[in-house]
Amino acid sequence: MPFRTLSACLLLCLSLNAQASAPSASAGDMARWDRELAAKTAAKHLAQAEIIEAEARRLPQEQRHVFLMNAAALLNMRIDHWRSEHIKGGRTPSPAFVAKTLSHAILRLSTFAQSMGFEEAAICHLNEGQRLERMADGYHVEPANCRLAAYPGIQALARDLQSKGQTEALETLSIRWSYEIIGMSMDLARMAGY
Repeated sequence: MPFRTLSACLLLCLSLNAQASAPSASAGDMARWDRELAAKTAAKHLAQAEIIEAEARRLPQEQRHVFLMNAAALLNMRIDHWRSEHIKGGRTPSPAFVAKTLSHAILRLSTFAQSMGFEEAAICHLNEGQRLERMADGYHVEPANCRLAAYPGIQALARDLQSKGQTEALETLSIRWSYEIIGMSMDLARMAGY
């Protein structure tokens, strides 16, 4: 048996033995540990997102706007995919958790849009995020329906950039950013008790 495999087996046996002999943790301890873990992973996701945001800020303005539009769409797609996978697995997430997660993500998008000088997008996403927060708190709220006004002409610009082969890097950047932001947002929602 290779040394690594033997070491891994030994560590597993020791940890199982320690768990068996350790006193069981209370529900309060488990909740505290879960919040601490969520805080640590949220910080890691945020640190990665900030690196990606710095990359996006170095793009030409038209590409930054396309990046932002892609990122907004990806946040919705990612949370919908996550939710449908949980439902398929028999674990339906609470609507409050989903709304709180998406509110954190969209509010971060608003802040990012503002930092890049896209005021219309920032205002739109702020409005969306605030509405999602109210939904997470149990209120019935109508959607903001402001994205078309926030990104005028950007879809045509995106098609133009795509025809020139200039969107692959933007898409990759948007995908990476949305992954980190949804991860951070889920952790923040857990920390808030949703």
